[in-house]
Amino acid sequence: MKQFITILFTVFALFSACKPEVKKEVVAAEPIDTAKVLEFGVDLNKHLPVGLNVGDKAPDFELPNQNGELVKLSTVLKDKPVVLFFYRGNWCPACRKHLTKFQADVQLLYDKGYAVMALTAEPQNKLQAVVDSTGVAYNLLSDKELKVAKQFDVAFTLTEDYDKMLKGYEIFLLEHNETENADLPVTATFIMDEDGIITHKFFTYDYKNRATVQQILAELEK
Repeated sequence: MKQFITILFTVFALFSACKPEVKKEVVAAEPIDTAKVLEFGVDLNKHLPVGLNVGDKAPDFELPNQNGELVKLSTVLKDKPVVLFFYRGNWCPACRKHLTKFQADVQLLYDKGYAVMALTAEPQNKLQAVVDSTGVAYNLLSDKELKVAKQFDVAFTLTEDYDKMLKGYEIFLLEHNETENADLPVTATFIMDEDGIITHKFFTYDYKNRATVQQILAELEK
């Protein structure tokens, strides 16, 4: 098994563009630059997620998809390995861009025998809007209370300053997600074999730097 972990910290404005960069064969994570992590809204006074490790067994879960159907990870894994990633929400331009591009390329993963699922903190009743704006056909799953995100150790609490910045863009996270806490997932990607063991991992606090289908395939072919 090979692990690809990327911890990249580059300051971006909320809606600026960036190009993904992936380091391979990383032996140890780079020291965390706390000032840069804050730029992505992570409250360092709360839990700092680092994600489950390659070799860990993924926690089982059952969540509703965009069609209101319950999707259970262990059931999907009976038939095929899984590519699972987290995203912030339909309100996030970087998320919509990534979801759309992933949909355009997802057949390449299907051809390799993989299932795909994307988890978000948004409630199930907002998932159809994601489909409408991105054209996504793979499973979008509502992890409304971020219970699964916490099990994968990717959930974090927003700083007050970042929450205020979002409100400046008329993004009211508590109301949108119908929750009491301003929490979001790190936009991490995990790949699991049919035994539920994590074989690959892409983790970065930079929500604009996501694992693409091409990067995933490159790692799988090693």
